[in-house]
Amino acid sequence: MIRKIILCTDGSEGALKAAQYTADLAHPLHAEVILVSIFNPPVGALLWTTKVLPMSLDDVLGTGETLRSALTRDAEAVLADAKVSFRVQVETGDPIHRILEIAGQEQADLIVLGSRGLGGFTSLLLGSVCDSILHHAQCPVLVVR
Repeated sequence: MIRKIILCTDGSEGALKAAQYTADLAHPLHAEVILVSIFNPPVGALLWTTKVLPMSLDDVLGTGETLRSALTRDAEAVLADAKVSFRVQVETGDPIHRILEIAGQEQADLIVLGSRGLGGFTSLLLGSVCDSILHHAQCPVLVVR
């Protein structure tokens, strides 16, 4: 039985489709949804920002918090409109590692992600969060196109 769902969002169109699918699945099951957004700022950008602008690293990460909130807003609205029980967890770090870690800590029954639709060559070069989650998750994974 599905009682706890990890819904991953990055603010993309694919993630919004995944949110709608999750809402449709979670509502009749009365499943709890943990909306997860992982912000992974490039280290170079953080270093450049702190050297060029009169900002502390905490200020830069504070801006990151604002960005992360914006990335979850649409998915939150979809879940709230469907009257699904959910909570939001936003973090900084490697998305693959953090998603898998959160799913394990929460004893998730399902992880739902949106597909980015990368082409074969691009996906081969860059890899993808979806591909890594599919290969390493300890629970079922649903990728929504």
